[in-house]
Amino acid sequence: MKIRMVCDRSQLRLTAALALSALVVFAAGCESEADKKEKLVLEASQVMDKLPEETAEKSQAVAPQMEPASEAEPNLYAAAGSPVQPDEQTKTEIIYDAAEWTYDQLRAIVAKEFDHFVYISGKESVAEFAVINDEEVLVKYEQEEMEAVTATIRRYNLKKGTSVVLWTGKGRTAMKYNVRTRLIELTDRPVQTEHIINYTLSPETGKLDRNPELELAAGSRWTLYRVNGEPGIWAKSNDGKTKLHLTDKPEDHSPLWIPGTESFIYLHQTGRSLGDGLGSEFALARYDLSKRSMTLLPFDHGYIRIIGWTDHGRKLLIDRTLNEGSDRNYTNPALIDLTHNKERQLLPDGMGAYDLSYNGALGEFLVSIPKYTAVYGSDGHIRSLFPDDRERSDLATAFRSFSPDGRRLAYVSGTVAYSDRDATPGSRIILSDSDGSDQRYATREFMRVEQLTWSPTGQSLTALVHDDKGGTFIVTKKIPK
Repeated sequence: MKIRMVCDRSQLRLTAALALSALVVFAAGCESEADKKEKLVLEASQVMDKLPEETAEKSQAVAPQMEPASEAEPNLYAAAGSPVQPDEQTKTEIIYDAAEWTYDQLRAIVAKEFDHFVYISGKESVAEFAVINDEEVLVKYEQEEMEAVTATIRRYNLKKGTSVVLWTGKGRTAMKYNVRTRLIELTDRPVQTEHIINYTLSPETGKLDRNPELELAAGSRWTLYRVNGEPGIWAKSNDGKTKLHLTDKPEDHSPLWIPGTESFIYLHQTGRSLGDGLGSEFALARYDLSKRSMTLLPFDHGYIRIIGWTDHGRKLLIDRTLNEGSDRNYTNPALIDLTHNKERQLLPDGMGAYDLSYNGALGEFLVSIPKYTAVYGSDGHIRSLFPDDRERSDLATAFRSFSPDGRRLAYVSGTVAYSDRDATPGSRIILSDSDGSDQRYATREFMRVEQLTWSPTGQSLTALVHDDKGGTFIVTKKIPK
């Protein structure tokens, strides 16, 4: 395993432990799961204990001190903020106690840190938002009264401070904005049916289409889609002349084209249940349009989430962790080698990894380990580690986001600051290269920041900032290339 040298001894110890743990996983195929877990934890701890200690090792992981960029190599983010330094050297001008974050105090910080913003009172809960462009966002609110939920979608122009209501409906309907089709996709699953119901909504006119052909994956010759009231995955030729019903299971989903072919990988509903109300069992399958045939792939069935390609058409990143009732987005990533029909687990059981972030443009990904973020290359090996001082008691919500070209990473550092016991009075936004190097503060003041999202152009960041009364600022900041 090829691992880049890291900046302090504590990182070196963790990196060595990860490397050894990975080797233990591969060498322990004939042992029971309990034996493997016990052995890898013991050996990893022994390796860390044998490595030399620093006389004054840091007790807390903080953002590392970065060397300033040389004149020969101008810093990519010089205009976006100053280099990240240890907090004791760069204290903010004002630090508010979490209990004192009123509207007026937070508005002053938001106006200082961001280019444009709008405020939404706590009467309406922001359930989801999506970025249309560098100035406009879609926001879905939910209001709950007498166990009935009403959802409303608004389109905001953050620069002008204007908004318009596009749609209002009943129930907890999921919202997604499709950048390619420029349509809002709404997904509902009524209790009385196993079929997923989809609608599309125009962000320009507010027109609702209740019977759309909802696009799932677009290829060079075919587009895969779903039809309301019909099970499975459908395909239509891009010239519009041919339509085919390909699979027949209601929950078949997540198709992913294999580049250069008329085949795609997808999750096939096996017809069995995971038990304990955890939903359906799935299997990885391949569908060949040229032969109109489906083939189950020789990998374990169960809960599976397709993340994306790391090596297009050859290696597929998946996750097998079901976070039902968990307080974190735990992850157990694996790499599927379709050429040799092999699955490689990337982290040992018991490592406590969470919050996998996928960089689709480069086929790379990040995984959080307590106090650190591990950077994985497209080959599935750890390239580097960087400190992660984020402390969250709840499920992390989009605290990391890759730019559309995959070259830049924006992430939240700190806490949500809902308790006086939190280590920091909030969080800040940091920009870096995709591997976590060359870190720069995008914001200097502490706030409750969530839902980082790049605009489709990669020229701005949008986020949510919360006050202590349930209100939310939707904010945007231009990010120089």
